[in-house]
Amino acid sequence: MRKIIILFGGSLLVVGVLLSTVWAKPVSSGLHQGDAIRSPIQLLPGYKIQLTRGIDSLGGRIWKSDGLDINFEVGVYIGNIDAEPPVERVLWREEQTLGGRRVVCIYTKENTLDVVLLGNVPARFYTTVRNQQDIVEVLLMALTFDPINGYESKEVVVGRPKN
Repeated sequence: MRKIIILFGGSLLVVGVLLSTVWAKPVSSGLHQGDAIRSPIQLLPGYKIQLTRGIDSLGGRIWKSDGLDINFEVGVYIGNIDAEPPVERVLWREEQTLGGRRVVCIYTKENTLDVVLLGNVPARFYTTVRNQQDIVEVLLMALTFDPINGYESKEVVVGRPKN
């Protein structure tokens, strides 16, 4: 039991250090380049991204005026697929491995889309969609998630989400 606790604690520490690099890399590398902060998501035209930190996770939101408002979380607890909605609420659930990363997509009767990326840095993207175009936009952005290298963007906001 003690070994399991030590292994779990060590895993949390490693993931925490890895995740902290997403928003706290030195200026000369990674998501920070000069005064610009790189986005961990390749944004579609018109979208902005807001990066925030929680107590034990990172995350934020991706939004567009008169468009989607996608929330996302990055952290060790994201990989808990057991927290899926009850089966009677799920319209469809698909799973695929892409680029060595397990991807789980869940769409509910309430029109919520949940995209979970499992791998070295787990992430979850979730929103309420209005139509098929919204589903495509969520997938096209979520599947580009790269917290280590990121993407150039002038649409990155850092800080607490606006209410």
